[in-house]
Amino acid sequence: MSNAGNKATRSAYLHASVFGRISRLLVSNDAQLDHIIDAILTESMHALNAHRAFIAMVDYEHGELAVRYTAGAGWSEMSARLRLKMSQETGRGITSHVAATGAPYRTGDVSSDRYYVRHFADARSELAVPILDADGRTQGVINVESVALNAFTEEHEDFLVAVANLIALRIVADEQRKRQAALVSLGREIGRFARSVDLYNRVIDLVAGAIQFEDCSIFLLDKDNTALVLEASRGSLGEKVHEARYSLGEGITGWVAEHGQPARVGDPRKDPRWRGRHEELPPEEVGGLIAAPIQGYDHLLGVLRILRRRSAYAWVPNDFTDEDEGLVVAIASILGAVIDSVNLVKRLVAAERMAAWGEMSARSAHMIGNRVFAIKGDLNELRHVCEECCDREKIMPLITSLERGIFRLEEILSEFREFVVATKLQTSRISINELLQEAVTEAFPRNTPVKLELEFAPDLPPVEADPSKLRRCFSELIENSFNFQQEGGLVRVRTEPVPHQPEQIRVTFEDRGPGIPRDVKKQIFRPFFSTRSKGMGLGLSIVKGIIDAHRGEITETGEEGKGARFEILLPVASA
Repeated sequence: MSNAGNKATRSAYLHASVFGRISRLLVSNDAQLDHIIDAILTESMHALNAHRAFIAMVDYEHGELAVRYTAGAGWSEMSARLRLKMSQETGRGITSHVAATGAPYRTGDVSSDRYYVRHFADARSELAVPILDADGRTQGVINVESVALNAFTEEHEDFLVAVANLIALRIVADEQRKRQAALVSLGREIGRFARSVDLYNRVIDLVAGAIQFEDCSIFLLDKDNTALVLEASRGSLGEKVHEARYSLGEGITGWVAEHGQPARVGDPRKDPRWRGRHEELPPEEVGGLIAAPIQGYDHLLGVLRILRRRSAYAWVPNDFTDEDEGLVVAIASILGAVIDSVNLVKRLVAAERMAAWGEMSARSAHMIGNRVFAIKGDLNELRHVCEECCDREKIMPLITSLERGIFRLEEILSEFREFVVATKLQTSRISINELLQEAVTEAFPRNTPVKLELEFAPDLPPVEADPSKLRRCFSELIENSFNFQQEGGLVRVRTEPVPHQPEQIRVTFEDRGPGIPRDVKKQIFRPFFSTRSKGMGLGLSIVKGIIDAHRGEITETGEEGKGARFEILLPVASA
């Protein structure tokens, strides 16, 4: 066999041996990806008899190439950081050229090469090959240098391309592992967050571990279901939490909420839906965008959105992939299910608490009722005896006072009983407008300085409800409004459909009384809490129990000093 043949055989054997070691490294689960790529780079440099080598990876955050791995002589932290800086500033450099073209490049004499930018004085030959993903986009570049002229052959180039392909496969596998781990972690940890903000920040952490981005934000629908409000953000938009808003249909974010579909855009500025209302980045730096709906069981909750910076270099892929979109959609779906579950748990806790209060009230009402009945009997007997043998002028006022006390006890017992049966419904399909008209007619005094305004939306769909229970609920709210503005004021009752939520209608009770202080708003629906001297403090608890039993919601949204405002959401009857 000729010397050339022996050399080729030895080279093939050497490369096969190196590939064996590289393959074992790639399938190893004992080392981190950085350690594996470092070892592969060193193996490749020795296999090619190179003097030094490095791997530059695309840095999505800064939109450029950055030296991440080095091997051989002459490297320092400073030299690695500066290696590509001049090349990218001048638009030259072999590494940058390979990244831009996605094709290997080999030169036997760097001193006469048009792309080469000198960094090491002893370099003579250079070989660089791209690391490409499945879509042919540059993820990085492997670069080897030699102090000898014409040191690298076509065979060396083929070898390094094969190594680059193996590294690309390991990077993809590592990314998939990270994404699976993110979803598993979200599923395991999701129940331990007591505060919503901790949940949202953890979701953003998991997205950050799987996808590179400049900004990740969570928008949730407000109580009126008309606007998306920023609840959490990682990036410059974090300063506008609870301030940044999009109306439904406004911008790409609003479009996703309105249509309930994800959106993925490579250049948002060229999309007709783009509005750029909130400047996460300067307009010229805005790159790829993904937005996915956060979907609850039967309604939209919000939007999860991530944004990437646009690079100054066309070969840096700033857009997102199908896999990126799939991950974001999956995380948004899990987040929606968790938010729904949290709301359900809150409802169950409230229901159990109401049930406990109800049981206590029922027992108390029974015991007190028995004693009241006995006392009333004794009082009747006392009246009869006193009429025959006592000084009526002295005794009868005492008997009258006792009778008033017993009458008040019976009122309290009636309140207890209403509280106990508030959630026991006998439903039928009813018109909410007609029921409100009846409640207003019954509860609103005829001769009063308080003005009444009714604003009923026509053609509202029917609701499945217990008319007597809802009438009791509405009457309580009307009486409350009247009692707090007896010298004159306004009570406005309004019905309307809920925008973008056809399965709900809204009923609003609004007045011009003193309003509810902010520090007691969270307590007004609790049993036995009252700011008035009269009553047991069960009125609003009964109202909330009735609304909850109808699978509805009630909130107080007025301002202290400007009046109370109770908003009730009720589900419409199914077809």
